[in-house]
Parts: sequence; C-alpha cells; structure tokens
Amino acid sequence: MKKISVLVIGIFLFSFVLIVSCSDSDSSNNKDISLMRGPDECNQDEYEDESKDLSTEIEEECVERQVANVPANKDILYSIRDSILNKSPRGKRYIDEYYLTSGIEKDYKNFTIENFVDVIDLMPNIYEAHNKFLDPTYNGVIVSTDLKIKLIKVLNAYKKLSTDANYISIIDSFIIDVNNMTNRDKNDVVNFMQN
Repeated sequence: MKKISVLVIGIFLFSFVLIVSCSDSDSSNNKDISLMRGPDECNQDEYEDESKDLSTEIEEECVERQVANVPANKDILYSIRDSILNKSPRGKRYIDEYYLTSGIEKDYKNFTIENFVDVIDLMPNIYEAHNKFLDPTYNGVIVSTDLKIKLIKVLNAYKKLSTDANYISIIDSFIIDVNNMTNRDKNDVVNFMQN
C-alpha cells in the first residue's frame, strides 16, 4: 500500500504564520526557539517620538516579538510542511495559502496575551498529531476534538489580525477543513487531503 504522508496540520500554515517566517535565521540550528526576548528589547527608551502613545506602540511591538518566538520545534514544523503537506494536493494548497497570508499586513494590537498562551498550549497537540501521522503503525484519529477546539480558537484569534477579505476567507476555509478532519482515522484524513 502506497503511504501518502499528509497531515491535517496545515494547521501550522495558518496558526504559525509568524513562528517560522519571523524567527531569527541564526537560531535555525536550535531545536527550540526561546519563548521571550529580553526585557530590554521591549522598553520605552527605544522610542524617540514622545507624541505617540508609547504604551500602545510598545505593546504591539512586544506582542509581535513574542508571537514570533513561541516555543516551537522547527524540525517538526518543517517536517509537517516538507514530509506531510507537500505530498497531497490539499496540503500543497495549504502551503501556498500560508505564503499568501504571511504577506498580508496584520494588526497585532488585536492579539492578546490570552491568544499568545493559546498558541503555546496548542503546540504539544500539533507535535502529537505529527508523530501519530508519521507513525506507520498508527491508524487512529489524527485531529482529536481537543486539537480541533484549540486550533480553531487560535485561528479565530489570527482572523482578527486583518480585515483583508482573502485572508479571512482562507482561514474560514481551513476551519471548515479542520472540522471535516476531526475524529477521522488516518486513512480518512489521507483521502480527504487528496481532494
């Protein structure tokens, strides 16, 4: 039987737009990206224009930095893209849509600390689904109800970052796909990804 490695985790393509695309290239050799930047990197001394609302500007920049540095195993994230998604038509579409949405301007003042924590909370579920999918002996559920709930919560938070209709439509379409793959066994997910 031909094994087609495809994972539902096009998840990574939307909910981690910043993790891979905004992480420092110098840290690519590290398996884990650090969670926080130093406190000196988010301080008011960096801002010279006193006429701006410093607290808002600082908060937005700090949130952008924190989202870009969510603890993430880059090896697994790249494996999801290269070894799983790249093996099916739907997965390739997710990759294309990821790059399309990563180029859209986002307003991070709508990304809260709670959203940030939700992304961190989602990562172990992503890793677990990845490992199950690549395990040749595993034939059970890939996208559990728990993963679905956490993922859709994060995707809805990302939707609030832009008013771009195409961006919102791509995320909405992906949410529908996540619902369709929830509680399906691996073979069902592979078949779904082939369409």
